[in-house]
Amino acid sequence: MSTQELLSSLGQNYYSASEDLVKALDKDLSFDRFTSLVTQFTESLRLARWLLGEGADEVIRRTPGLIGYYVKKRLLVLLVERDEAYDAVKHLTSSYRFKARLLEPSREGPSLTLVA
Repeated sequence: MSTQELLSSLGQNYYSASEDLVKALDKDLSFDRFTSLVTQFTESLRLARWLLGEGADEVIRRTPGLIGYYVKKRLLVLLVERDEAYDAVKHLTSSYRFKARLLEPSREGPSLTLVA
């Protein structure tokens, strides 16, 4: 199923939930609030199940160190505690045959280059 087909199948629920999510994030864009809201959004629309099939939600919820998760396009993004990252990858690849990539946030931070 393509993204367009998914959005069509979700109908007005998707757009309504998206609007509510954006409004809530506009009020509080903290990391904790973001992870909570995007996880609720993903679960309410069953996006992980759409992407990975039945049983995916249960496997994801049992991931060690899970902070939150969301689906973007055809990619499942899991946010996990740093010290549990390798256990999370092991769990996901052995429990559900996920293809996992371990990515870490940049430690560089934003930069600004002035051109004179």
